Amino acid sequence: MARELRCQSEKGLFLIVTYFFRNAYYRPHSHAGLTTHIILRGELTIRYPDADLPEKQTFGPGSIVNVEAKQRHEVWVGDQGCTYTIGEDQIVPTPK
Repeated sequence: MARELRCQSEKGLFLIVTYFFRNAYYRPHSHAGLTTHIILRGELTIRYPDADLPEKQTFGPGSIVNVEAKQRHEVWVGDQGCTYTIGEDQIVPTPK
């Protein structure tokens, strides 16, 4: 559902370039650290299901979206897919 390129800066900030395939859905999840998303192409819609009034918000090219550490969110990707960069201050390895 996604392709990623990961690298780490000298200061420990991780940068991930991700392409989400069109019409993808990612169920509610969270990340260990703050994530900053910069939308390069396409659109994504995000919702925070634990918010008092959980509403969907759609973001397009040039948008910057910050998701706080441990904040549950779910994501929908538009018809054209979505390419963006993510800056993360902490990445937890995926279990094998």
